[in-house]
Amino acid sequence: MCSRRAAAVVAVLAAAVAPACGPRVAGESRTAAGTRVCAALDTLLAAAMPARPWTFTGLATFDVEDYRVRGRFRLQVISRDDLVFEFEGTTLFGSHREDIAMTLAADTLRVLDRERGALYEGAGVDDLVWQGTGTRGDWVGGIREALGFAPGCDAHSELGNDGEHVSGLVAAGAFVVTLEGGRVARAWWPDPTSSRTYTDRLEVRYVWESGTLRSITIALPLRGWRIRLEAA
Repeated sequence: MCSRRAAAVVAVLAAAVAPACGPRVAGESRTAAGTRVCAALDTLLAAAMPARPWTFTGLATFDVEDYRVRGRFRLQVISRDDLVFEFEGTTLFGSHREDIAMTLAADTLRVLDRERGALYEGAGVDDLVWQGTGTRGDWVGGIREALGFAPGCDAHSELGNDGEHVSGLVAAGAFVVTLEGGRVARAWWPDPTSSRTYTDRLEVRYVWESGTLRSITIALPLRGWRIRLEAA
Protein backbone atom coordinates (compact mmCIF):
# COMPACT_ATOMS: atom_id res chain seq x y z
CA MET A 1 0.00 0.00 0.00
CA CYS A 2 2.72 2.47 1.00
CA SER A 3 4.77 1.75 -2.12
CA ARG A 4 1.72 2.28 -4.34
CA ARG A 5 0.93 5.53 -2.50
CA ALA A 6 4.54 6.70 -2.94
CA ALA A 7 4.47 5.89 -6.65
CA ALA A 8 1.19 7.77 -7.08
CA VAL A 9 2.51 10.85 -5.32
CA VAL A 10 5.74 10.77 -7.33
CA ALA A 11 3.61 10.77 -10.48
CA VAL A 12 1.61 13.72 -9.20
CA LEU A 13 4.84 15.46 -8.22
CA ALA A 14 6.27 15.03 -11.68
CA ALA A 15 3.11 16.21 -13.40
CA ALA A 16 2.43 19.17 -11.13
CA VAL A 17 5.84 20.47 -10.21
CA ALA A 18 7.72 20.06 -13.47
CA PRO A 19 5.69 22.71 -15.33
CA ALA A 20 6.04 25.10 -12.39
CA CYS A 21 9.81 24.65 -12.38
CA GLY A 22 10.14 25.24 -16.08
CA PRO A 23 10.69 28.53 -17.86
CA ARG A 24 7.92 31.05 -17.92
CA VAL A 25 5.57 30.55 -20.82
CA ALA A 26 6.03 33.12 -23.58
CA GLY A 27 3.75 36.07 -22.91
CA GLU A 28 2.91 34.83 -19.42
CA SER A 29 2.99 37.52 -16.73
CA ARG A 30 4.95 36.97 -13.52
CA THR A 31 1.64 37.05 -11.64
CA ALA A 32 0.30 34.20 -13.78
CA ALA A 33 3.53 32.28 -13.23
CA GLY A 34 3.12 32.71 -9.46
CA THR A 35 -0.45 31.41 -9.66
CA ARG A 36 0.85 28.36 -11.54
CA VAL A 37 3.39 27.70 -8.78
CA CYS A 38 0.67 27.79 -6.11
CA ALA A 39 -1.59 25.48 -8.11
CA ALA A 40 1.23 22.96 -8.53
CA LEU A 41 2.09 23.07 -4.82
CA ASP A 42 -1.55 22.67 -3.80
CA THR A 43 -1.88 19.63 -6.10
CA LEU A 44 1.16 18.04 -4.48
CA LEU A 45 -0.02 18.70 -0.93
CA ALA A 46 -3.53 17.42 -1.68
CA ALA A 47 -2.05 14.11 -2.88
CA ALA A 48 0.25 13.76 0.15
CA MET A 49 -2.31 14.63 2.86
CA PRO A 50 -5.56 12.82 3.80
CA ALA A 51 -8.18 12.91 1.06
CA ARG A 52 -10.43 15.93 1.48
CA PRO A 53 -12.75 16.27 3.27
CA TRP A 54 -11.12 14.64 6.30
CA THR A 55 -11.79 14.45 10.03
CA PHE A 56 -9.23 14.08 12.81
CA THR A 57 -10.11 13.50 16.47
CA GLY A 58 -8.14 12.82 19.62
CA LEU A 59 -6.03 14.58 22.24
CA ALA A 60 -4.62 18.09 21.90
CA THR A 61 -1.83 19.83 23.81
CA PHE A 62 -1.29 23.60 23.63
CA ASP A 63 1.96 25.10 24.97
CA VAL A 64 1.91 28.76 23.91
CA GLU A 65 3.54 31.30 26.23
CA ASP A 66 1.78 30.78 29.59
CA TYR A 67 -1.16 29.04 27.91
CA ARG A 68 -0.74 25.33 28.66
CA VAL A 69 -3.92 23.35 28.09
CA ARG A 70 -4.71 19.69 27.45
CA GLY A 71 -7.93 18.17 26.21
CA ARG A 72 -9.90 16.54 23.43
CA PHE A 73 -10.37 17.94 19.93
CA ARG A 74 -12.28 17.36 16.74
CA LEU A 75 -10.97 18.77 13.47
CA GLN A 76 -12.94 18.72 10.21
CA VAL A 77 -11.14 19.90 7.08
CA ILE A 78 -13.42 20.39 4.09
CA SER A 79 -11.43 22.85 1.96
CA ARG A 80 -8.93 25.68 2.36
CA ASP A 81 -11.90 27.99 2.99
CA ASP A 82 -13.97 25.69 5.19
CA LEU A 83 -12.82 24.01 8.39
CA VAL A 84 -14.00 23.47 11.95
CA PHE A 85 -11.90 22.86 15.07
CA GLU A 86 -13.54 22.08 18.41
CA PHE A 87 -11.61 21.76 21.67
CA GLU A 88 -12.57 21.06 25.26
CA GLY A 89 -9.96 20.80 28.00
CA THR A 90 -8.29 22.24 31.10
CA THR A 91 -4.96 23.59 32.26
CA LEU A 92 -2.44 21.14 33.67
CA PHE A 93 -3.88 21.30 37.20
CA GLY A 94 -7.50 21.73 36.13
CA SER A 95 -7.89 25.30 37.41
CA HIS A 96 -8.90 26.75 34.04
CA ARG A 97 -11.40 25.23 31.59
CA GLU A 98 -11.68 25.78 27.83
CA ASP A 99 -14.54 24.93 25.50
CA ILE A 100 -14.09 26.54 22.09
CA ALA A 101 -15.21 26.13 18.49
CA MET A 102 -13.05 27.71 15.80
CA THR A 103 -14.23 27.99 12.20
CA LEU A 104 -12.67 29.28 9.02
CA ALA A 105 -15.04 30.45 6.29
CA ALA A 106 -13.39 32.01 3.25
CA ASP A 107 -10.74 34.25 4.86
CA THR A 108 -12.66 34.89 8.08
CA LEU A 109 -11.55 33.17 11.27
CA ARG A 110 -14.12 32.92 14.09
CA VAL A 111 -13.64 31.67 17.64
CA LEU A 112 -16.65 30.88 19.82
CA ASP A 113 -15.69 30.71 23.50
CA ARG A 114 -18.54 28.55 24.76
CA GLU A 115 -17.19 28.54 28.31
CA ARG A 116 -17.48 32.35 28.59
CA GLY A 117 -20.18 33.05 26.03
CA ALA A 118 -17.96 35.19 23.80
CA LEU A 119 -17.53 35.33 20.01
CA TYR A 120 -14.43 36.68 18.25
CA GLU A 121 -14.27 37.27 14.52
CA GLY A 122 -11.63 38.45 12.05
CA ALA A 123 -9.53 41.18 13.64
CA GLY A 124 -11.10 40.28 16.99
CA VAL A 125 -9.30 36.91 16.86
CA ASP A 126 -5.99 38.68 16.27
CA ASP A 127 -6.74 40.93 19.26
CA LEU A 128 -7.52 37.84 21.36
CA VAL A 129 -4.15 36.26 20.49
CA TRP A 130 -2.42 39.59 21.15
CA GLN A 131 -3.94 39.81 24.62
CA GLY A 132 -2.60 36.39 25.52
CA THR A 133 0.79 36.41 23.80
CA GLY A 134 1.67 39.95 22.75
CA THR A 135 1.91 38.68 19.18
CA ARG A 136 -0.01 39.39 15.99
CA GLY A 137 0.19 37.42 12.79
CA ASP A 138 -1.36 35.81 9.75
CA TRP A 139 -3.18 33.08 11.69
CA VAL A 140 -5.39 32.10 8.75
CA GLY A 141 -2.31 31.48 6.61
CA GLY A 142 -0.55 29.53 9.35
CA ILE A 143 -3.56 27.27 9.92
CA ARG A 144 -3.90 26.55 6.22
CA GLU A 145 -0.22 25.68 5.83
CA ALA A 146 -0.26 23.38 8.87
CA LEU A 147 -3.26 21.52 7.40
CA GLY A 148 -1.68 21.01 3.99
CA PHE A 149 -2.87 23.94 1.88
CA ALA A 150 -0.57 25.97 -0.32
CA PRO A 151 0.17 29.50 0.95
CA GLY A 152 -0.26 32.64 -1.08
CA CYS A 153 2.06 33.10 -4.05
CA ASP A 154 3.19 36.26 -5.80
CA ALA A 155 5.13 37.32 -8.87
CA HIS A 156 8.41 36.06 -7.38
CA SER A 157 7.21 32.59 -6.31
CA GLU A 158 9.34 29.59 -7.26
CA LEU A 159 9.08 25.83 -6.87
CA GLY A 160 11.56 22.98 -7.23
CA ASN A 161 12.10 19.41 -6.04
CA ASP A 162 14.71 16.69 -5.73
CA GLY A 163 12.28 13.78 -5.35
CA GLU A 164 12.07 13.85 -1.54
CA HIS A 165 12.04 17.56 -0.81
CA VAL A 166 9.91 20.25 -2.40
CA SER A 167 11.18 23.77 -1.80
CA GLY A 168 10.81 27.27 -3.12
CA LEU A 169 9.53 30.75 -2.47
CA VAL A 170 6.03 31.97 -1.73
CA ALA A 171 4.83 35.48 -0.95
CA ALA A 172 5.98 35.35 2.70
CA GLY A 173 9.36 33.69 2.11
CA ALA A 174 11.11 30.35 1.66
CA PHE A 175 9.61 26.93 2.43
CA VAL A 176 10.61 23.25 2.42
CA VAL A 177 8.32 20.20 2.42
CA THR A 178 9.73 16.70 3.04
CA LEU A 179 7.95 13.60 1.75
CA GLU A 180 8.29 10.06 3.10
CA GLY A 181 6.41 7.13 1.61
CA GLY A 182 4.28 9.49 -0.45
CA ARG A 183 3.10 11.45 2.59
CA VAL A 184 4.09 14.83 3.96
CA ALA A 185 6.42 14.11 6.89
CA ARG A 186 7.69 17.59 7.74
CA ALA A 187 7.27 21.12 6.49
CA TRP A 188 8.90 24.46 7.20
CA TRP A 189 6.91 27.56 6.29
CA PRO A 190 7.67 31.27 6.78
CA ASP A 191 7.02 32.65 10.26
CA PRO A 192 3.33 33.75 10.28
CA THR A 193 3.80 36.31 13.05
CA SER A 194 3.95 40.01 12.21
CA SER A 195 7.40 40.26 13.85
CA ARG A 196 8.93 37.79 11.43
CA THR A 197 12.56 36.84 11.83
CA TYR A 198 14.85 35.15 9.34
CA THR A 199 15.58 32.36 11.81
CA ASP A 200 12.20 31.28 13.20
CA ARG A 201 9.90 29.23 10.99
CA LEU A 202 6.52 27.55 11.24
CA GLU A 203 7.58 23.93 11.62
CA VAL A 204 5.02 21.15 11.16
CA ARG A 205 5.64 17.43 11.67
CA TYR A 206 3.27 14.65 10.64
CA VAL A 207 3.30 11.04 11.86
CA TRP A 208 1.61 8.36 9.76
CA GLU A 209 0.88 4.70 10.45
CA SER A 210 -0.09 2.45 7.53
CA GLY A 211 -1.12 5.50 5.51
CA THR A 212 -3.26 6.95 8.32
CA LEU A 213 -2.43 10.28 9.93
CA ARG A 214 -1.69 9.79 13.63
CA SER A 215 -0.37 13.16 14.81
CA ILE A 216 0.40 16.72 13.80
CA THR A 217 2.88 18.85 15.75
CA ILE A 218 2.93 22.57 14.95
CA ALA A 219 5.70 24.74 16.36
CA LEU A 220 7.44 28.09 16.28
CA PRO A 221 10.70 26.77 17.80
CA LEU A 222 12.39 30.04 18.78
CA ARG A 223 9.26 31.30 20.50
CA GLY A 224 8.77 27.97 22.22
CA TRP A 225 5.22 27.63 20.90
CA ARG A 226 4.01 24.08 20.36
CA ILE A 227 0.64 22.54 19.51
CA ARG A 228 0.25 18.78 19.22
CA LEU A 229 -2.79 16.96 17.84
CA GLU A 230 -2.72 13.20 18.36
CA ALA A 231 -5.29 10.67 17.23
CA ALA A 232 -6.92 8.73 20.04
